[in-house]
Amino acid sequence: MPDPPARSGLILFAAIDPRVADAGALPGGAASAAPLQPLILAHGGTILPAPEGSICATFRDGAAALAAALTAARLLPLAGLALHRGALPGGALASPALRRGAAVLAAGHPGQILLTRAAADLVRAQLPPGVGLRDLGERRLADLLEREGLFQVLAPDLPATFPPLRTLDLYPHNLSPQLSALVGREREEVAAQQALRAPGGRLLTLTGPAGAGKTRLALQIAAAALADFPQGAWFVALGPLQDPALVPAAIAGTLEVKESGGAALATTLGAYLRTRQLLLILDNFEHLAGAIPLVGDLLAAAPGLRLLVTSRAPLHLAGEITLPVPPLGLPDLAQVPDVAALAQYEAVALFLARAAEVQPEFRLTAENASAVAEICVRLDGLPLAIELAAVRVRQLPPAALLARLLGSTGHASLPFLTSGAPHLPARQQTLRGAISWSYQLLAPPAQHLFAALAVFPGGCSLEAASTVAGPEGRRPPTVDSAALDVALVPELAALCESSLLRQEPTPDGTMRYRMLETIQEYAAEQLDESGQRAALWARQAAYYLALAETAAPELAGPAQDTWLARLAREVDNFRAALAWALAPDGDADRALRLAAALGRFWQVRGYLSEGRRWLAGTLAAAPAAPAPLRARALALAGQLATDQGDYATARPWIAESLALYRALDDPAGIADALNRLGALSYYHGDYRQALALYHESLALRRTLGDRDTIAISLNNLGILANNQGDYPAAAAY
Repeated sequence: MPDPPARSGLILFAAIDPRVADAGALPGGAASAAPLQPLILAHGGTILPAPEGSICATFRDGAAALAAALTAARLLPLAGLALHRGALPGGALASPALRRGAAVLAAGHPGQILLTRAAADLVRAQLPPGVGLRDLGERRLADLLEREGLFQVLAPDLPATFPPLRTLDLYPHNLSPQLSALVGREREEVAAQQALRAPGGRLLTLTGPAGAGKTRLALQIAAAALADFPQGAWFVALGPLQDPALVPAAIAGTLEVKESGGAALATTLGAYLRTRQLLLILDNFEHLAGAIPLVGDLLAAAPGLRLLVTSRAPLHLAGEITLPVPPLGLPDLAQVPDVAALAQYEAVALFLARAAEVQPEFRLTAENASAVAEICVRLDGLPLAIELAAVRVRQLPPAALLARLLGSTGHASLPFLTSGAPHLPARQQTLRGAISWSYQLLAPPAQHLFAALAVFPGGCSLEAASTVAGPEGRRPPTVDSAALDVALVPELAALCESSLLRQEPTPDGTMRYRMLETIQEYAAEQLDESGQRAALWARQAAYYLALAETAAPELAGPAQDTWLARLAREVDNFRAALAWALAPDGDADRALRLAAALGRFWQVRGYLSEGRRWLAGTLAAAPAAPAPLRARALALAGQLATDQGDYATARPWIAESLALYRALDDPAGIADALNRLGALSYYHGDYRQALALYHESLALRRTLGDRDTIAISLNNLGILANNQGDYPAAAAY
């Protein structure tokens, strides 16, 4: 195998924008950069495999690469050009440098030469006379990796002004940064883009077995399609949900659509989407078949909406386009190709890319090529299984890794192919076995943590993992504590290095830890077998109860936005805590406390129907809960029902709350319930009753001296007077 390009070398990318070709700017609409090949060779470049219509080449000399780019821009002004500095340690497909360079190319415009910061630093001292660089700033690119500094080449005979770069910063979205580049999948990406741009391409479903990489592919498709959607692309994680009725709330939460009035949330979503052009990514839909009608209703209500769904099975809706996501391309073990050709197979390329991340000096060689190929074949080309195996090259060379996978028999099938549930398809048994094998290689503390993290379906912070999964079972600390227990950091690092856990940065700069759905299912099985399930779920519920009760008063204060964002990140964990507490072996009183603590969050964020269900369910499950808790929960349930216009349900809840507060002789609670009943009378048009209730509430609040609630009562009296035409009284109130 030839030596890989030197680290100081540059990679040149060139392509004709398909949109230029489609518009007829090229003869016959052919988008070909083929005329650049002899030019690249003349400047000492080496042509690499590249998608159709584009060219990729490496140069050992930065000056030669820049000269080739300048000549190409003059020869073929409709071509976009990009220069990136990077190594190709395992062949073209195996390097993130290829994805990065292609993403830079996609961000530019015909006739524009872009450089990454590393490339610019290399050529800056070698610029020809009259040629300069313009700093375009840090940008997020379509490969979804870390931000990149971009520069534009300025030359006297080349255009200097172009439209804004087509980077992710230009469009609204919530596509999260990824730690690793997507390897392969070019065919699926092209097919998906064509489907989404087709006149009837309203619903595209990516189907395939667990571990096939559907989620990562969907994110990449969405990133590449952003320019087609003025209102952006929005990713909705459905994996943690167990109830199809929660799907509307998950979508609404992502889009920040608030439920209000008496309309069903699905109707509110349809109205919000009706005039918008956006892409909605619904991830892991397969277990929520009851929500399929909602998908059809949203498509019918919103002509500008396009849906990208990942699922193990199609939705079977009219107009659905199904795109299978097969295992990655594999070599034939009977005729293993040479090293250079083997590196171009997608499965091998993925193995090489992930192996290089944990062992940068790892290379595909004549000595290890056969073992690497067989590993990929025995893992059925499943991306997740390959990733789990590849990270082990830090401890084991490929031959030893293969031997461990095959077991002592040496048969041509992995022993763990039958270790999964026998009813599962073969590929899912393979994946299950790969997860099991990776789990068995962990040290006992990391195994314990892996199982314990199953109680976080929504992912978790370091603080949550330490508090809930820590070996000493400490009581939850105050949620604003800055002194985090870092005892679990080595185990967390071990899980991340083994690809059993993923790190995701949050907007506040902290790190969040999350498992893929399939891995979390296996972790839950290990937790059940450990005998610690009840204890860990109790700790999880206690932690999230402490978080919710700490946050509750803050939701009416100046830090409301910060706390709302924090609670929104934990909504799936709150749901899991509530479900556990309501189970037969749970704690119904704790469930009621948690539901009550989240009442204002549900109200402000628009989770009205869901909040009502949780409050009603917990009230029914905890009839003997302490009277102050029941009174508060009843008042909150009544308020959510009032916000939805369901006054008939709201009144008995609030009336019962008032009776409890009177029995407790709680003037603040009495005043609050009276004010809520006054609002119900006002909505019913019974102004006389509303006036009496408002005045009684105001009198109590004046006694308490609470300026905030006094202001609320005065405002309500003013609204009432205004609606009765008594404008002087309204102004006075």
